[in-house]
Amino acid sequence: MSTNDLDQIARLYRLQESGVLTQAEFEAEKARVLNRQDSTSPNGEAPAPESIAPAGYAQAALADEVVYDDDRAYRSRSPLVPIILATILAIVAGVGWYVMRGSTATVEADKAVNAASPAPAPSSTVAAAPQATAEQTAASIYQWATSIEPLGVTPDYLTSKLGAPRHRDGSTLDFVVAGCDIRYETQGSAISYFDAEVSPSCKPSLTGLNAATAINLPQSTSLGDGERKAGGLIVADCLEMCGNAADPAQYLFIQGSHADNFINVAVMADPKASKGTEKWASAIRMANNLSADDELPAQSFQCGADAQDAALQEVGPVRIGRVLVGQGVSTERLTMCGVDTN
Repeated sequence: MSTNDLDQIARLYRLQESGVLTQAEFEAEKARVLNRQDSTSPNGEAPAPESIAPAGYAQAALADEVVYDDDRAYRSRSPLVPIILATILAIVAGVGWYVMRGSTATVEADKAVNAASPAPAPSSTVAAAPQATAEQTAASIYQWATSIEPLGVTPDYLTSKLGAPRHRDGSTLDFVVAGCDIRYETQGSAISYFDAEVSPSCKPSLTGLNAATAINLPQSTSLGDGERKAGGLIVADCLEMCGNAADPAQYLFIQGSHADNFINVAVMADPKASKGTEKWASAIRMANNLSADDELPAQSFQCGADAQDAALQEVGPVRIGRVLVGQGVSTERLTMCGVDTN
């Protein structure tokens, strides 16, 4: 076997390694080279490499740019093909991995957010929230409305806080706040005092009033309770022969101190629960040496001057119905105390 034959076989091997020739084509061409020893050219030289080109070589040469150089050696750029293919596959694989990784990260992030987020509240709780807020707002307004803050403000400012009054008559403004009746009395251009309903569901706050702690309206249930805690005088606008006027009004009047800026308080007995005042009237007559036919001196019960023990015994147990607070509250305003009506 000549050196040329060995070179030819080596070239065929390189072509097979680079993918230009298949294994079967390589074996067939190698056999032709080996068998060529017995069939030389007429001039005794080996046939040109072109004569041993494998079957289908022209197509492979066109596809892979195989050429034959001057020294009869094959040069091929075909090894670039698998490199390019490998590069493309690597890029595609990388893109796919990145996309899958991003999707996985997104899913995990969603899971983390869902796990950290609180469970949605039941629909009944969500629906109750606005109502709770409205109730809290009404309670806050009611606390302000029954404190000493409205005292001295103008009616316009009062309505800006409480809205339009239910009724307005002269100097009186009547409101319903948080379901509770509150009346305000003006003197000049300012609120002089307020008159608020007291009931199990309506407990005026009296915020800002030192005497409020002593009176303790949430716990005091009667005029007697208030008197034992805060002192004061039992007064009434009428005891006998009150005519067709409204039910007699009975109060526990508490004079305002300097610490409370002389803001007076009058706790009013509930007219619906008022009892007779015969014992109180009899005690007043006895204290003034009057007979049963004599008219009672108004000063005695209007100003609380006489028979306080009898008044507490008879009127003290009556439950509280309203409370009046302000510098405009006085025994004169409540009962005409000291006023000559003749």
